[in-house]
Amino acid sequence: MLVDLRKSYVQIDEEIRRKRNQVESLRADRDVARRAHTEAELRLRRLELDRAEENQKLVSTRDQYDFGDHAMSSRETDALERSIQDSEENIARMDKDIAPAQEQADMANDRLKNVEARLVEIEAELAEKKVSGKEEQARLAEQHNEKLEEKKRMVAESGIPADQLAKYKRLFEANDGEAVASVEREVCGGCSERLPTGMLNELKDAEEPILCHCGRYLITLNAR
Repeated sequence: MLVDLRKSYVQIDEEIRRKRNQVESLRADRDVARRAHTEAELRLRRLELDRAEENQKLVSTRDQYDFGDHAMSSRETDALERSIQDSEENIARMDKDIAPAQEQADMANDRLKNVEARLVEIEAELAEKKVSGKEEQARLAEQHNEKLEEKKRMVAESGIPADQLAKYKRLFEANDGEAVASVEREVCGGCSERLPTGMLNELKDAEEPILCHCGRYLITLNAR
């Protein structure tokens, strides 16, 4: 019972630690998502700005071509036509680049929102777990202390020597909570090996616990 209470107490700390690790991981993910979102937005804005400037250049060139000095030479007219064509080609290329850039920016924005929402959720869970966990630990600690005092009273009333109790505790911990093994048909229930005749004879009249080589105390009503 005491072992289970201690395990429950430690488990709460482990749960809080896991939540804290989740928060730290999500904060790192959020920072990465923010950088990706900023870069995507900057690339999109640069493309849009370049397109706006190129479009303004196109409008100006067309105005010059349509409403300028009609006494322009053919050479000047050809230069304006080439400039108009270049601007139209540049705008078409930019429009082609803007579409995927917009999609990438939207995806980066969605990713950032999802990570931020998840972070808020886990941070809330962590805050709640800290409060409820500490309350539960306080209850477990109180229950543990009550059981411990009860165990101490039982030990004191049993009259078992302290050195034997200490040894029993060591064996209990070393054997995963099984410090005692029964003997049936001359076989140890802990290691399943047949006991020597001398040890079986000792068990008949033993006033103190007999230890098997497997590290468990032997108990029996009839060694044979």
